[in-house]
Amino acid sequence: MFQTQLPLPQNPQHHTHSLRLVRQIAHWGDTAMGFQLFGRKIRLGFDPIIGLLLPEIGDVITTLSLAPALWVSVVQMRSFPLTIALLYNALLDTVIGALPFFIGDILDIRSKSNVANYRLIVGYLDNDAKVRRMVHSKVVFFSLAIVALLALLFFIVYFVARLTLRLWAFVFSA
Repeated sequence: MFQTQLPLPQNPQHHTHSLRLVRQIAHWGDTAMGFQLFGRKIRLGFDPIIGLLLPEIGDVITTLSLAPALWVSVVQMRSFPLTIALLYNALLDTVIGALPFFIGDILDIRSKSNVANYRLIVGYLDNDAKVRRMVHSKVVFFSLAIVALLALLFFIVYFVARLTLRLWAFVFSA
């Protein structure tokens, strides 16, 4: 078994109990176990295992592990962009894990959203320019996706309403 180091923030004032909890969740959820397969090092945590053993429900359960990271982002750091980026990673991990026929479970091994979220928090605390750019690009993408989904929903409702009115007029005009 080999170690994966998740770095602590550079400033010791940021070493809070909540951040250490997020670090432990990232370790146990995504990288707790390691083995070699065909000469490649594979890191695996309990997130994909729970998703495999409890289909669909397991993905929801492992998404709940996001709560401490959200606590750090919302309450301690008060960062809206970081919160959106954390939600983006967790939503993407949930969608990947929900893919049918074990495809999601296999892809979930590579996803590692808990580690990604922890690294985003630490990078944001350390004012890492690369992490801040990544957070802001995720916020822009997520915002555009929400706007596109809302526009799609609007057009669906609009066309269903028009179709309903036309059917109503056809049925009662005869």
